Amino acid sequence: NNVEIPRVDAPRPAIFGFWDDLNPVNDECNEYCSGEVYYHSDSTRMVVWFNQVAHWEEGDENSHYNFQIVLYPSGDIQFNYAEITGTHSATIGIQNATGDTGLQVAYTNNDYVHADLSVRLSTGGSTGPDWISISPLQGEIEQGASQTVDVELNSTGLEDGDYFTTILISSNGGNGTVPVSLSVPLPSITIINPADGESFDPGYREVSFELNNFEPGDENLSDGHIVLYTNGSFTANYYSPDSITVANLIEGENTIKLRLVDINGGEIPPDIFDEVNIIINPEEILFNIVSVAPSSQLITAPVDGNITIDFDNAVDPSTVNSSTIRVFGQWTGIMPGIISLEEGNHRVLFTPANAFSAGEHITITISKNVLSFNGDPLVHGYAWQFWIASGPGSLDLVEVDKFSTRLPFEGWIQTYGSYAGDLNGDGFHDYTVPNERSNDIRVWLNDGEGNYVHNDFSVYSVPDDSYPSTNHGADFNNDGLLDFVVGNTHSNTICVFIGDGLGTFAPSVCYEADQSVRGLSVMDLDADGDSDIITTNRDGNNITILPNLGEGIFTTRIPIEVGGGKENSSACGDANEDGIMDLFVGTYESEEILLLLGDGNGGLIPASSVELEGSAWMIVTGDVNGDSHVDVVSANSYTDEAAVIFGDGQGNLSPPTLYPVVGFPLDINLGDIDGDGDLDLVTSSLGVAHDHDDNRALLFASLTSVDEDTGAWTIYENDGYGNFGNPRILYSVNAASCATLHDRDRDGDLDLTGIDESDDYIYVFDNIGPDNQAIYIDHLESWNLVGLPLEVPNTNYQQVFPDAMNGTLYSFTENGVYENETDLIAGNGYWLRFTSAGSNPVIGLPFNEVTIPLTMGWNLLAGISTGIPTSNIGDPSGLIITGTIYGFNGNYVETETIEPGNGYWLRSYGAGEITISDTLPAGQVRSIQPLENPNTIIIANQTLYFGEKISEEEKLSYSLPPKPPGGNDVRFFGGWKICEEDCNIEIMNTRNNFSVEFTIRPGELWKLVNVETGKMNILTGIGQISYIEAGESFTLEKSKTILIPDAFSLHQNYPNPFNPVTSLKYDLPEEAQVALTIYDLMGREVTQLVNTTQEAGYKSVQWNSKDSFGKPVSAGVYLYQIRAGEFVQTKKMVLLK
Repeated sequence: NNVEIPRVDAPRPAIFGFWDDLNPVNDECNEYCSGEVYYHSDSTRMVVWFNQVAHWEEGDENSHYNFQIVLYPSGDIQFNYAEITGTHSATIGIQNATGDTGLQVAYTNNDYVHADLSVRLSTGGSTGPDWISISPLQGEIEQGASQTVDVELNSTGLEDGDYFTTILISSNGGNGTVPVSLSVPLPSITIINPADGESFDPGYREVSFELNNFEPGDENLSDGHIVLYTNGSFTANYYSPDSITVANLIEGENTIKLRLVDINGGEIPPDIFDEVNIIINPEEILFNIVSVAPSSQLITAPVDGNITIDFDNAVDPSTVNSSTIRVFGQWTGIMPGIISLEEGNHRVLFTPANAFSAGEHITITISKNVLSFNGDPLVHGYAWQFWIASGPGSLDLVEVDKFSTRLPFEGWIQTYGSYAGDLNGDGFHDYTVPNERSNDIRVWLNDGEGNYVHNDFSVYSVPDDSYPSTNHGADFNNDGLLDFVVGNTHSNTICVFIGDGLGTFAPSVCYEADQSVRGLSVMDLDADGDSDIITTNRDGNNITILPNLGEGIFTTRIPIEVGGGKENSSACGDANEDGIMDLFVGTYESEEILLLLGDGNGGLIPASSVELEGSAWMIVTGDVNGDSHVDVVSANSYTDEAAVIFGDGQGNLSPPTLYPVVGFPLDINLGDIDGDGDLDLVTSSLGVAHDHDDNRALLFASLTSVDEDTGAWTIYENDGYGNFGNPRILYSVNAASCATLHDRDRDGDLDLTGIDESDDYIYVFDNIGPDNQAIYIDHLESWNLVGLPLEVPNTNYQQVFPDAMNGTLYSFTENGVYENETDLIAGNGYWLRFTSAGSNPVIGLPFNEVTIPLTMGWNLLAGISTGIPTSNIGDPSGLIITGTIYGFNGNYVETETIEPGNGYWLRSYGAGEITISDTLPAGQVRSIQPLENPNTIIIANQTLYFGEKISEEEKLSYSLPPKPPGGNDVRFFGGWKICEEDCNIEIMNTRNNFSVEFTIRPGELWKLVNVETGKMNILTGIGQISYIEAGESFTLEKSKTILIPDAFSLHQNYPNPFNPVTSLKYDLPEEAQVALTIYDLMGREVTQLVNTTQEAGYKSVQWNSKDSFGKPVSAGVYLYQIRAGEFVQTKKMVLLK
């Protein structure tokens, strides 16, 4: 029989895993035996396994025991009980060989051993187990004296259960033992407040609790965390012992349950929880709003209109003020105004102090603190939204600026997200962007004309490794000034910046939200007159409410499980039209739009959902089909679509209608861009294309030739009924990730300001209006000829051409001198200098006719808003000297078309007027008669003619304008491009060596001499000199010597390859019968160019790639052969087409 230990009459030494008549199968077992005993050992442990061993006694054969004894090299012993069926009294423990020292874990306790129990006996090293400490461990005691020994037990880190040890006392006076036992109870949680059965008015409820033997946290060393259930449904996880705030409590009985789970969310057996039932009192609503104006979801409210609110009872005037009635513009912020009462105090009239911005989204919030004359509150408050009308606009937005968000020498900061709002109270929208990798926000103040000074911005930090992105503007502390909040994806927080109304922010104050904050909305959830914050947390798979306590201070987060998969974005709107703001949530994994209905008491109750057919990145709300109900649109990232979901005003959502957009859209916005009274749509896309089976590639093929992997903003036009079409695409360099539609320049229409998050650029696009036109004018580095292409409100050259250098606009006066100017005049041409090559958009009203006064000689002019052939210029007096209209592209070039925005030189016989118009017929200006077989030389793209005698009047057609202030210029002395003989060539700005091409009449020889070096080149026939030393002055002289070649020769054709004309040169040292014939590679004759007797000399002939019948020949290799007397030579040439 088993006995207590230590005992000398018990087996010794012994390890008792379960001493109680075990009956395994062996040679000494009885008839009731069953089960086996196994053992296994290695360097780390030895295991003895009693596998399904029966009890010895008759009638107990159904009792089975499955357990192990594990022995470790350290001396530790562990008992693992897997299955215990039919418990009996037993001894568990160890004792030494003499039976005077041992450790008893259990004796005759039928309930001690059970399945899934482990007991470990630890040596604890030289000082015993970790949970016991003894001090001192040794010492001397005088006879008759006593010594106090401190024994301290510590249960920190121990799992629940019973722990035993023995303190061995050894001395020269004898040995003894002191048994020690420690019981560690199960963890527990007890709700302290509220009490079970307690009743409350609707609203948030704080729950405080007490924990025992449980340290919550989100680290591996924690005991686990706390799970909140509200009315039987999972609500949120909590990782600290702080009190919890509960929302979404309903009228009547509510059950609040707090449960402890391990670090993996698993049950801690037995199930450990506490719960209370509380009562939410019913609400009596005696005071209501019956109508508002402008009406909810109106798109065309006037910019300076009044706001009216009608109540069903008279209003207590003392409760109506700027803190209980808040008028908030998306970009304007809190609108100040005058509040008055009418209609026997049944109507509140709000008269705005300033005009709203065109196209602005307005939210009116009325708090529950507005009371009737009888003292009845507006129980749930009231809120609605509408849009200010946009002026006439165009969907064809024009890029007018682009600039970097980086500091000098700064690397990639990943600018992502943006907000436009009037931070300094000047009526213009300033621009704020979060930057994920630099962990800050940066603010550009509007200069009051719609521009942002590139390098003039402020930087406000958030904690390191926060990765700020999603953001919102609001007035959090009710001071009437715009504040800003940003959500941080890595630190799981939000950071609030309080604005001072002067364009600066106070340092951020940050609050815990949940894992990976990806979306953020602001609204007064509990109708107390303060703006609360709601975040969607992608990795937390939930949303978080952060109630505003007032003064912009936020209380502990309230996470809520809303039933989606990776909640990624949110937007608010009154979906069921009860005057309480609701929340739409877009999910990334479950691909849904969730609708959560506001309860007016701070809660958001999941109500309905719709499958989205794509992962929602960002969403936004507004009435897109004109039925006055709020709808929602989504940027579906992985399917490259915009999804449009219609609401019915009762909280129901339609299936989505999908529209293809540029690849991987992140952001989506609504606004009346064209000013026709409906909301158009714009998405911002990274440009990462996905494979699709539909024909979306064809949809965009007609719009652009840019690579589909380029980031872009896709703009869709609304037909007024929620159908979107006529897409436009605006491209970024890399990844267009965000955009803001706003009236940046306060001209009454919506512009677009966008973000490229890969290159960290801000793009500024202007709405040019329905009547304006945009013309992009390219310019070279240094000097350019320019003109005014459109009617613009400000003709200052730096407004029209903002890239131009200061003080470099010059006109050409009738006195033949340059004069510095500041303003451009239509029809006049100008010299203007730029620091670098680029392009400037000019926006204005087109004009189709201009009358230009001319003086005798050279004039600078410009055209109209469309390109006009020079032959269509109206010249009734015949003033224009034929062949003297020149443009400039680095050197002067004769032009055949007057292009808008460019300047041109023109030479006139005298004073008078010409007209450039798009209504005049062709043939108004004569064309120059070409010279017959002239000598030519081409230097730096300028063709000069020489060896020609023409009349003085004809010579005027070969005159060149005054030398340009920069660029290249080649001319004969005196400003001509024709010379008879003894010609002087002037070359400007050709600093490098250059090549020339020439054509010399047969039998003539000319000498090209560098005046500075004296080096001479012989020009004869048709050819090219690939290298001539640079110089500013050359002479061109005709040789009076008749040159006779020394030998017969056939030269290589020039050019070669050619299309369609080439020159063939050959040398005749004596008179001969000459035949020059073209053959194909099969030896068939194609045509014969020469078949006659010719005198000695240098000869040249051209072939126009036609056969003897005058038909063009095909591309390929051809042979040309000369026969001159006895001389025969053949060469190859290549025709390209």
